[in-house]
Amino acid sequence: MTDPFDDHGRHLQPLPDSTLRDLGLNECADRDYRKLAVEILFNRKSPYLKHEGLREFVQELEIELEGIQFEFPAPGPGPMTSSITTATMFGHESD
Repeated sequence: MTDPFDDHGRHLQPLPDSTLRDLGLNECADRDYRKLAVEILFNRKSPYLKHEGLREFVQELEIELEGIQFEFPAPGPGPMTSSITTATMFGHESD
């Protein structure tokens, strides 16, 4: 038998939004577990994210999302290019 809390939150996926909201608001639950419940709501774009008690988690998730977007910008309209080619990858190092 597997531990339901060792599945990286997959057991939370089928829960309804109202239950995830309640879990996010439960101050007795582990903070990371609460944030995971709010993250699922965030991905679902749930209207429950407007709850005042979830504001801190929503702000953290928005900051994390913005950081990812800045670190990895979307590719431009042209073909993708790389600075590494087979010539530079297998070429000889210059002395």
